[in-house]
Amino acid sequence: MAALAGAATAQSFPEAKAKFDAGDFAGAAALFESVAATGGAAKAEAAAFVLRSWSKAGRHDKVLAQFDTCLAGARGTEFEAECAFERAKSTDLNAKDTTLALQQYAEILAKYPNNVFAASGALLQRGNIELNSLNAPEVALDTFEEALTRYPTSPFADDALLAEAQAGVRLARLDMIDSVRRRLEAMGADPAMLQKVQFERAEYFNRASRDR
Repeated sequence: MAALAGAATAQSFPEAKAKFDAGDFAGAAALFESVAATGGAAKAEAAAFVLRSWSKAGRHDKVLAQFDTCLAGARGTEFEAECAFERAKSTDLNAKDTTLALQQYAEILAKYPNNVFAASGALLQRGNIELNSLNAPEVALDTFEEALTRYPTSPFADDALLAEAQAGVRLARLDMIDSVRRRLEAMGADPAMLQKVQFERAEYFNRASRDR
């Protein structure tokens, strides 16, 4: 029976990941839940992907509701940090509790500083709160740059650079926006990300013309 359960897990995890990669996040979450419940070698990673899938689907209420169960499944592995990150992000985006979210991000940075995904993501999201909720673009800029400096291989590196361009708009710093574009080009960033920087550049000029 244990061998059969392990085989089922091995088969369903790739299927769940395929749904996730195809953008069927709700479908992926259901399959990842099944994998996490079955156990086996993929249990911890599946638990983290349950929360990540619901987050991608915009169901932050689901992330918060299932956090304790998923954390238990990932406890003692690298995926524990990823569960904590998804919970903190949903605390901000669903519960709109920026104070608690900032506290949770700080806890992630203190407890999991070597987990690139969770720690760099925590810095990115903290910076977004500083930029958009606290209206502190200079503080946010320092946070985004810290994420890029401490975690150069972060999967959120391009997002942190785009956020720097957004801070550049708030600070009326065209040089900063253009620097972001050059850095993204050097990274081989997706053309869609470069287009987003161009939108920020256009927003800079729109604001400058209104302020004349």
